[in-house]
Amino acid sequence: MEETLIILKPDCMEKRIAGEVITRFENAGFDIVASKVTQLDGPILREHYAHVADLPFFPEIEAFMSSRPVMPMILRGERCHRSGARTTRTDQFRGGAERHDPWRFGHRHDAQRGACLRQP
Repeated sequence: MEETLIILKPDCMEKRIAGEVITRFENAGFDIVASKVTQLDGPILREHYAHVADLPFFPEIEAFMSSRPVMPMILRGERCHRSGARTTRTDQFRGGAERHDPWRFGHRHDAQRGACLRQP
């Protein structure tokens, strides 16, 4: 069984579609083994995004991801690392009305990078 970190981003929380996203994960056969709603801050975002924290576009990511609460969760299941990304694609919600939104509603990382779940 694989585990992967999924973060339901600020736009997902703002649009109140977290339940729809979670339902897609459950319908795909994944188990949610940890989750919480949290407000991310600069230090935790720099740790989580260490692979891009020194790049010029990071301040935009940091501003967006700290703009409102997010919902990180660990999913467990067969092929969840690959399937999780498809489950959160923006164009799968609201009949594709959000297709041109530059941000997907969620994103995935390997579970070891789940610093945002370890945050108090």
